[in-house]
Amino acid sequence: MNSNKIIIIEKAAEIFSQKGYFGTGINEIVKSAQIPKGSFYYYFPDGKEQLVIETLWYSYNNMMKSIKEDFFKNAQTASELFINMINRLEMIVDKKYLESLTITLIGIETSQSNSRINLEVQKIYETWQNEYEQMLIEFGLSKEEASQYRIFYFSIIHGSLISSYIKHNNEDLKIVKNIIQNI
Repeated sequence: MNSNKIIIIEKAAEIFSQKGYFGTGINEIVKSAQIPKGSFYYYFPDGKEQLVIETLWYSYNNMMKSIKEDFFKNAQTASELFINMINRLEMIVDKKYLESLTITLIGIETSQSNSRINLEVQKIYETWQNEYEQMLIEFGLSKEEASQYRIFYFSIIHGSLISSYIKHNNEDLKIVKNIIQNI
């Protein structure tokens, strides 16, 4: 991907995470990325909707790359994988930009008003959960077990991250980590 396009996407991700889809304007993104407005439309001819979709997928791919490289490769069990993920989330819960939360917040914000964005967020969630399922299978769970546990791990970790982010502390993440350790 072109470096100018990546700069636009990364600046947009930061702004979307703070102001949401509807609170973010193209002029603000252009100014933050320090590019001419024409360059924005060169990379995103369909405008802000195309940008947010590409930003969501970019955020997802970065997040999943980190999960695979930093946690999956170093874990011996599924519990260890998810505990290590929670340990990282506990340390970064105060960051203004978290890929997973940006995907969720934009998904919620646009779920009733923009079917194209909503469909993309649904695809991201399904892909995300499928990745978890595949990891669980590689840790020895059957396809049936992995299919159910992918939703459990996804929901419990993501839900506790949302709650911890809103509360400005990592207590809910710690509780979930404790539960996973005792499973």
